[in-house]
Amino acid sequence: MRFADNTAKISLASSDILVGQSGNDDFKITWSSLSSLIKVFNDLTYYYTKSDTYSKAETYSKAEIAALISNFAHFEVVAELPTSDISTTTIYLVPKSSSQTDNVYDEYINTDGTSQGWEKVGDTEVDLSDYYNKSATDDLLDLKLSIADIQATINTSTNPPQTKAVKEALDKKPSNSYLGIKNLNYYPYYETSHTDHDVVFTDNGDGTITANGKASGGNGDLNCHYHNPSTDATCTVPNGTYIVTGCPSGGSTSKYYIQVGYRDTNNNFTVYGRDLGEGIEFEANGDYFSTDEVALNITCRVCNNYTANDLLFKPMLRRKGDGDDTWQEYAKSNLELTKAISNPPQVAGTYSLQCVVDALGNKTFSWV
Repeated sequence: MRFADNTAKISLASSDILVGQSGNDDFKITWSSLSSLIKVFNDLTYYYTKSDTYSKAETYSKAEIAALISNFAHFEVVAELPTSDISTTTIYLVPKSSSQTDNVYDEYINTDGTSQGWEKVGDTEVDLSDYYNKSATDDLLDLKLSIADIQATINTSTNPPQTKAVKEALDKKPSNSYLGIKNLNYYPYYETSHTDHDVVFTDNGDGTITANGKASGGNGDLNCHYHNPSTDATCTVPNGTYIVTGCPSGGSTSKYYIQVGYRDTNNNFTVYGRDLGEGIEFEANGDYFSTDEVALNITCRVCNNYTANDLLFKPMLRRKGDGDDTWQEYAKSNLELTKAISNPPQVAGTYSLQCVVDALGNKTFSWV
């Protein structure tokens, strides 16, 4: 077939359709290509129909949107509540009486546009009576003694024997500590260096324990903390989730471990768990002596017939989420240090710890 302008033809004897000519070149498209194009034109998957779109009546114009925004509630300061042209989308601010604080307003809304529709919803007064201002805070901080203050005083004073333990604790204490460092395993321990069932336990003076020897006739134990109705608790923690670590790697229930237990509500000794070298987690939730805290038993144990060769236990107790398993030596908390200074041991012929306070100007102090 040839068109009148002689620019295109369709050859029915061929699988090709030729459309247009340019010089001696023809532009050619196959039937299969044309079929694919027709399919694309008929595929309306990614198109919206008229029913899928909004009509003009269903949309807002720019002016209509501006009008809607202007109708949202806004504030207006008035000398008194209006009696006419009352807006139900306005919060009216009326000055309080002259006997009250200046620049404070009562807040009113109107529910129906009439003089009977007023409702008081509050006022603009801010009550800061329970807050410290900068001046009051500065005054309070002036009365604080930092750890550095105490350390400097002890270092430059006559340094009586009573201050030695406090100074040593302060030297270990991190500056940002509130409850002491994360290791809550109170030191010194209930038991110190001794031999039990032929196992020699050595207290290294920093909270670590070295064990040597073969346990014979029973387990060799060193009790970091031990508590029953006839003994005083040496490590008590508030209810919560805790982690104990510090057993040398490779431990087992037939070799060595750190055991954590307590007295349950029936006064039976109960084991929370045993650290075999990877730590244990336990939940403290009251005991025989208290519903709010637990007195812990923490024991470094070498099992019967096992030979310890310089086993180094580093028992550490911490709250879950407080740091990681990296060993840290126990340090006294602010509360413990405060008690030490408030109630120091008196030694005949020496100064009282009050000299620390006197040297700093007799300030009333607390820990920061």
